[in-house]
Amino acid sequence: MVDTVDDAPELRRSRTTDPLRQPNRYRGSRCMSSLRARADGYVAQPEWACPADDQELLEFAERHRGAVVLKPSNGQASAGVTRCSAVADVLAAKTAYDDFSGDPLRAATMARPRLMVEQLLCGPECSVECLVADGDILFLNITAKTVAAGEHPVELGHTVPTILDPVVEKRLRADVARLVRLGRVGTGVLHSEWIFEKGIPHLVECAGRLPGDNITALISRAWGFDFVGSWVELMSGRRPALPTQPQEASAIWFLTPTKTGTVRTISGVPDAVGLASIVEVDVAVSEGDSLSRLRSSWTRIGHVMASGESAPHALSAAQRAAELIKIDVV
Repeated sequence: MVDTVDDAPELRRSRTTDPLRQPNRYRGSRCMSSLRARADGYVAQPEWACPADDQELLEFAERHRGAVVLKPSNGQASAGVTRCSAVADVLAAKTAYDDFSGDPLRAATMARPRLMVEQLLCGPECSVECLVADGDILFLNITAKTVAAGEHPVELGHTVPTILDPVVEKRLRADVARLVRLGRVGTGVLHSEWIFEKGIPHLVECAGRLPGDNITALISRAWGFDFVGSWVELMSGRRPALPTQPQEASAIWFLTPTKTGTVRTISGVPDAVGLASIVEVDVAVSEGDSLSRLRSSWTRIGHVMASGESAPHALSAAQRAAELIKIDVV
């Protein structure tokens, strides 16, 4: 069990009343905006807003000298998420904001997201996967992530487990425990994402669901147990036996398009499969398929999974295998 802690004292001064009762800033779709409002003053976050019009959006961008992120309030897979570096870019980015609508897993009944704008944070990123029973964290894993540079921060790779500075890890674990309490999480799985700026974990987003990107498979291999099976046991009212230490490391690296066009040939897959430490190779495109530029997880074109005695070893093996796969595009 992971110990919980008192609220972070350095954040207490920013609280007023129940954040969910604060008006207007998060009106509309209340997924990500409700989470932001609830966590304000309890865990570190970027400054954020749900602008009502272009004027409010530009005023927010000007306060941060254009270094902002536009995102949907209830999207996934990085769809619609756009980094900006100048005020002049913000309205242009807003014009392309509805890219998330191409999400193949989005329910037709799901409410249309609101536009959110957040302060751009810079630093290493991770996700935290928890199994929770009756409000207690029974299992916690920290996954290191690599995201694409530039306009669209699409996830390029994940490594389990990650090694953090002990002080930073202690704070992250405390923040996750606080998030469980804030969200009144009972029994289930919690997947949260964080950016470390100046060594402080800042909450990016959180969902009460299994993580995507094969992270469940990475956890199962590295920790030596069935993560999804244990979640099912928890939801069935049982307490599964859970490990306390990982047995090895595992990593995934995604194949991404280098240019747009039509796939002419694919080569190198047998060579990648034959490398030591490689667990799985999947190329999700075929000859004749059209490739678009990298804008979300849905535009990635495959992945390589690897295991190893350490996180750097596993990640290096996955990247090395990915480099062998050549997709010729015309």
